[in-house]
Amino acid sequence: MQESSSLQFKPSTLPSGKTLWCDISTSKIRSYIPEEFRMQMFQQMHGFCHPGVKSTIKQMIEKFFWPEMKKQVGEWAKTCMRCQKCKVNSHTKSKFGVVIPNSKWKI
Repeated sequence: MQESSSLQFKPSTLPSGKTLWCDISTSKIRSYIPEEFRMQMFQQMHGFCHPGVKSTIKQMIEKFFWPEMKKQVGEWAKTCMRCQKCKVNSHTKSKFGVVIPNSKWKI
């Protein structure tokens, strides 16, 4: 595992004998997630209550890390079918702009 200047890695041995790498550079220890488990971790964190893109990224950054995690988690959350069906995007802008009627009941 290659070290970045901002990350400090510490290995921990699991009861199974496998090594879990953790980032100890912040006050909260974060586990490195290998590529084959990333989608599963996303589904566990996002699938429980579908908190949206920003909240999912924030929750995952607090506990885990991997290269380009923000980008990948953001893409997965944006393509979540349940979120797309249920979430209302209240920040959309009309393509027509604001229509100001020139008299009552006229548009």
